[in-house]
Amino acid sequence: GTHRPSRSAQPSHNDAPVGGKEQTHPSSARGEHRPGSTSGAPHASAKPLIIVVPAAMTCTINMWNVKDFLAKEKYVSTAEKRKEPGSKKESCITHTHKLSTGQALRFEIIDNVAKLGERDWRRVVAVFVQGSNWQFKDWPFRDTVSTLANVRGFYVRFSDEVPPEMIKSSDVKTLILSKEQSKRYLDSAVSKEFWTTLEKFLVQNKRDLIGVR
Repeated sequence: GTHRPSRSAQPSHNDAPVGGKEQTHPSSARGEHRPGSTSGAPHASAKPLIIVVPAAMTCTINMWNVKDFLAKEKYVSTAEKRKEPGSKKESCITHTHKLSTGQALRFEIIDNVAKLGERDWRRVVAVFVQGSNWQFKDWPFRDTVSTLANVRGFYVRFSDEVPPEMIKSSDVKTLILSKEQSKRYLDSAVSKEFWTTLEKFLVQNKRDLIGVR
């Protein structure tokens, strides 16, 4: 059976995460996207960092449209993606992103954390938050506060939506998309805001994971 960390396993964000050691791959996903290149990545031999998105298709960002948002810098609705010829929901997407320093980092995007082992959890660096604490019930941290101290949380909403109470009271970065289709060109700045915020978090809290001493 797959090892699942106990709730008592609470990797502290004050401890330097383990980097470069052999770690368990979270999933043997079929049809996985391969990043085009990892050239110029001094830490390319390390396991990919993990970004978790909600499993619910009703969420603004999910496995159907996360690659468009993070890699192509545009928001495409789940309904639109499902209408595309040959479209299917992947269980794992890989993406290579370059930091402002020029360093390339590999990321793995998943929506199911059930197969993550204790060492895999050290590589989970970002989560798109649904807006309820229930999302973290199978996570190994003590509570939502502890979870969002170890993993950078992001909440994506449209400009006309009111965030739930959980978002207002949590350490989560809110990213706001325009509701108007004619303003999809604004998505690029929102996507860049995600990467800028995540890079700052990695440099401050996960230096070993990105090969920074």
